[in-house]
Amino acid sequence: MAKVKEWAASRVVLTWGRPTEQEQVALTQGAIEYYHYAHALVHAKLEQPADDYVSDLIRLRDGDDGKATLHEIGATCFNLLFAGHETTSSAAANMFKAVLSDRALWRGIVAGEQRAPAIVEESLRIDPPVQSWRRLVREEATLDGVTIPAGSRLLMMFASGNHDPEQFEDPEAFCPGRRNVMQHVTFGAGAHFCLGASLARMELEIMLEHVAARFPEMALVPEQQLSYIPNTAMRVLRSLSVTW
Repeated sequence: MAKVKEWAASRVVLTWGRPTEQEQVALTQGAIEYYHYAHALVHAKLEQPADDYVSDLIRLRDGDDGKATLHEIGATCFNLLFAGHETTSSAAANMFKAVLSDRALWRGIVAGEQRAPAIVEESLRIDPPVQSWRRLVREEATLDGVTIPAGSRLLMMFASGNHDPEQFEDPEAFCPGRRNVMQHVTFGAGAHFCLGASLARMELEIMLEHVAARFPEMALVPEQQLSYIPNTAMRVLRSLSVTW
């Protein structure tokens, strides 16, 4: 798991950061190792299928490259393992940073006075793991009086929509149980809605409940300097130090 986390973080910088040429070489080596890991996983499941997503894809393929090649399944694993791991681990770090910063809120969580789903949803709104994404404009459009030509490349800062004061009252405050919190756009919308949204919510809720039960005195290490991996899309804490 530590290796997957390392590979995922390096892919964030390689794909959405601004690494130097020397850093690009090192990061690319990590991406290659990650890619080989994903394909080795597919071949291992081909030999010993189990009750998991990769094995299901192999079973549906049924030996027919016309349905999917092993290379395509490996590429799918390469992308989904990154997408499902990096986003959820970053969302968890962002959530614990928020709730541990408010001792009254944390005590309420420990006492069961604050419901985990409400905490998770507000943390996804206020500090989502993915803050922006690239889009290609297929046809000319006008937004707020600005004409965007077809073929334009945009960086959509959709996380800013989660802080729109016209949509969310006091948007910078962490308020579990907001009436309209489900209107956040952390998981996207329409055809681009996150495939793993339900799983991510469940993982975060279970994580929060178990940590609160096992480490009720958990607290942030005071005066720590928080830093994030530099990139244009992901909100990735380098580390979050706690005591208990």
